[in-house]
Amino acid sequence: MAPVIKKELANISISEGESVAILEAQVTGYPKPKINWYKGGEILQASEHYKMLYEDEENYALIIKNVKAEDAGSYRLQASNELGTADTSAELTVLKKPKIIQITDKIEVMSNEKLVLEAKYESVPPPKVVWYKEGAEIKESKRVKAVIENDKCQLVINKATSEDAGIYKVMICNDLGKEERNVQVTVNCKCL
Repeated sequence: MAPVIKKELANISISEGESVAILEAQVTGYPKPKINWYKGGEILQASEHYKMLYEDEENYALIIKNVKAEDAGSYRLQASNELGTADTSAELTVLKKPKIIQITDKIEVMSNEKLVLEAKYESVPPPKVVWYKEGAEIKESKRVKAVIENDKCQLVINKATSEDAGIYKVMICNDLGKEERNVQVTVNCKCL
């Protein structure tokens, strides 16, 4: 009998730093199928990081120890014998607490120029981003826009005035936590 997947692998999400992620499937077949595990297109070998368990004739598990961000991706179990092949796959999502990895803490612009505050971050899932000035949440307008794209957030203020000077704060948060950073903005008047 060619291999048959009785229980498919299931997508899982786990926080970075967790001790173990487990992908499980049930497979039947006679003769007993040979089982291979893949991440992306690469075959996995048993190691300290990857453990392959065969609990009984049908239950198979891949255990990923000390989960890191680079463990995220598509995993596949392939069962094969001389009568055929069967596959099942799943996605492992590694969740990350938000972390601001780059921000300028002091910015100076001339009045009437564009003011751009920018923070680069890491976060899975993508975070909620909120900008504040002097403790008050900033609302978007024709002159003020908040932009989020590719792990980067910006607050863009067109035609800066002296009233735009002050302490700004960016807060990024997801279900795992939040991070905040301040930026000091100075707007210099153009001399005539």
